[in-house]
Amino acid sequence: MTLKNFISRQLKKPSGFFGEVYMSRFLNRVNRIINDKTLELLNVKPGDRILEVGFGGGDLLNRILPCVHSGFVAGADYSPAMVSFCQQRFAGLVKQGKLNLQCAPAEQLPFADGHFNKLCTVNTLYFWDNPHLVLTEFHRLLGKGGLLVLSFGDKESMEKNPLTQNNFTLYDKEQAEQLLTGAGFTDICIIPHNSGKEIFYCACGYKKD
Repeated sequence: MTLKNFISRQLKKPSGFFGEVYMSRFLNRVNRIINDKTLELLNVKPGDRILEVGFGGGDLLNRILPCVHSGFVAGADYSPAMVSFCQQRFAGLVKQGKLNLQCAPAEQLPFADGHFNKLCTVNTLYFWDNPHLVLTEFHRLLGKGGLLVLSFGDKESMEKNPLTQNNFTLYDKEQAEQLLTGAGFTDICIIPHNSGKEIFYCACGYKKD
């Protein structure tokens, strides 16, 4: 396996010692700007019930948690290495019942229908084998009027990165909108951002009923 393919696979699913020790911190660093915008659009309130899918090293969870007092915060990631890292990082909050972390695939999440009023996911879209199935699952988990914030890199921008040649399926904003509409989300708004190095989008959609 080439180094490029190894890193690409680690980006898709961090694993082992390398994933837990190095990728967790790397993901926190490279996702910081897109996490900033995602958090802004979530507009977190004290009583929110929020799920992050694909939390990686926990940067966004770490910023959501202090804003939620009477609500509930949960995270799901299909990488055991990332779950292990964040269970240690947030051990106190997990023990207090303020954070629920689950190791699960995005298309089969262990939460009840309508359990959340907000759901977010950052830089995970590329890795879903069946995006429609995943987004339908997100729709199931949200209550009436619930908000989804789906943040991802622009296809044309990401195609220039050699690490995305394998293990990534890239999308433009029109394709993302079609996926959200197909899963039942309404009032979709896709907001572009330029980090100075690349273009990314934050797509917002709502569950009408």
